[in-house]
Amino acid sequence: MFAMYFITQAVFLYIPAIYPRYAASLFAANGLARSVFAFVAILIARPMFEGIGIGGGVSLLAGLTVICAGLMVGLWWRWGKILRARSRFAI
Repeated sequence: MFAMYFITQAVFLYIPAIYPRYAASLFAANGLARSVFAFVAILIARPMFEGIGIGGGVSLLAGLTVICAGLMVGLWWRWGKILRARSRFAI
């Protein structure tokens, strides 16, 4: 939980630092995306846990968390600099 909190906060502060001109739009899009994700998570949680069980559902969520964490590390370590160099919006 601590790692997810720190990763989320780092991304929340990192993106506007790269694109300061669009900071308000980025914060709005971030808030909308989190709200939509929370809404969808509520809708799919019960059917998922009833369908594949508690152990399977938790394992699925843990696997998705590991994949997403790996993608975040990949963006930070390998592809981030390349993507920022190609962006016409980044400073």
